[in-house]
Amino acid sequence: MGIYALVAGGRVVEIAAGKFEVHPDFVWVDVSSVTPRPEVGWPAAEAGGTWTFTAPAVSPETPAQKARAAIAETDVTMLRVADAVAVGKTSWTAADVVAWATYRRALRAIIEGTDPTSTALPARPAYPANT
Repeated sequence: MGIYALVAGGRVVEIAAGKFEVHPDFVWVDVSSVTPRPEVGWPAAEAGGTWTFTAPAVSPETPAQKARAAIAETDVTMLRVADAVAVGKTSWTAADVVAWATYRRALRAIIEGTDPTSTALPARPAYPANT
């Protein structure tokens, strides 16, 4: 039994392990040996009896999307810093803690649009000591 792509309107609308009856506007294409295997939503075109499938272009993440992900990854670190400050293991003025606060401030500027010129994220600082 093969793997089939159901194509309609120039797009893959379903991938199935077998064919079943469909409307005449739909076409089953055997994709068992196609690499990479097409997925639902991929453009499909037939020329001279040969089908081609094209993976859609992936939009690169914007700097703001990357910054949101980076700031989310640092939330636990900042909670650990706050805990370490509370128990006297470090201070808010320690150089490594200031570096993390500065890093997060730069990320927020990218997210909020107050730094629209950044095309890359700032360098992530070393993990704060004693946290």
